[in-house]
Amino acid sequence: EEATTAATPGNSSKGVEATARKHIRNVSGALDRATKQATKQVKSPLVKIKERTAGRLSPKPSDDDASGASDVQQQQQRQDEDAMPDVSPTDLAASSDAASVAASPVAPDEAIKSMDMFVNETLTNVTVREYYDKIWSEADPSQQFYAPWLAKNGKMKILVSDWEMGDGIRGYAGPLDGETYTQKRVITFVTKRSGIGPSTAEVTQTHLCRVEGDDRCVVSITINMKVPFGDSFSVSVRWVATRAGAADLSVQCGMQIVFHKSCIVEGKIRSNTSAETKKGQGNLFVSMRERLQPAPSVIPPTEAPATDEEQIATAATTSVKERGAVAYAESAAEDHTQQSCWANICTALGMAPPKHSGAIAAPPPKDLEDIIVSICICHYKLGKVHEKVMSDCCTDDDASLIRSEITKINTSLSKIADE
Repeated sequence: EEATTAATPGNSSKGVEATARKHIRNVSGALDRATKQATKQVKSPLVKIKERTAGRLSPKPSDDDASGASDVQQQQQRQDEDAMPDVSPTDLAASSDAASVAASPVAPDEAIKSMDMFVNETLTNVTVREYYDKIWSEADPSQQFYAPWLAKNGKMKILVSDWEMGDGIRGYAGPLDGETYTQKRVITFVTKRSGIGPSTAEVTQTHLCRVEGDDRCVVSITINMKVPFGDSFSVSVRWVATRAGAADLSVQCGMQIVFHKSCIVEGKIRSNTSAETKKGQGNLFVSMRERLQPAPSVIPPTEAPATDEEQIATAATTSVKERGAVAYAESAAEDHTQQSCWANICTALGMAPPKHSGAIAAPPPKDLEDIIVSICICHYKLGKVHEKVMSDCCTDDDASLIRSEITKINTSLSKIADE
């Protein structure tokens, strides 16, 4: 815009005019190339500037017009020209692409609308490419995701094939949705089961995947199980990750049970299989979110934890997420009562044990997980102190150190109780 103003008739000398026109031609050319590369025309601010620029440059200033500029105007124009940043065509094309991305919302996935959708979440600052690379691609053997997740959930004899890439023309057709996918893999494992029949079952999952540029990644999973009446039905699961705005990701998951032939226990199969599938795939989303948005480590504010304390914090965080905050709090309270002997230690060292007014009937705070992790760290330290007190080699120096540590622990626990 500064260059356009400098090239306006009557406001510039020939030298400034020539320089300004050169910059404007570079900008205009880059905008033309960026527009041609786009899949559709977007009326972004850059395109509007290009149109205004073309309109302003249509009349070419004459020498008489240029000679009328004052010395002050010429000096200001030279300063404006010097202050103009060098803009490459690549930068302008990237800016135009970014504006196009932000301005063009992605149409919703139609196939998942007909399914029983049970996951509908938004992950901030996650792109479609990051989602595919970290969850489904598994191009790096050291960063595998799906097989470790199956093993973590008690699956056995896990076999995960490599992705097979389509020929680029036909690809792979989804058996239930009829859509075309670009890659395919097969996963088999054995899972524990309850009910009529054997205690374990063989499961085969067929994964089909396609990535639609930076807008969407779709994974279709067809599940078949060797269970009673297993040849009568299959389970279809659809994961859809869609760009939301310029930097966020909308993740949806739906399922449906498809019967291939009539079955006298169809209702029972629908209810049981639906519940098990939602539970398993819901757990998969939790693991996805942990991989894509890892939680920050919890460090007590007063002192940096030692290596073994960091391990305790990590184990506590994992346990909270897997077993639930309430269950873990009950377990931690039980362990504290049975193992720490807090009151006995305080009495032995001449300290008044903390007074408790009973259970506090208050709603759990939002940062309950962080508080529980802090309690676990304090409980771990307390166990170390308890071992030292009960050992036969507790010297006077050791007792002084123990008193100091117990004071710190008691202070920390008091803060936690207040929270």
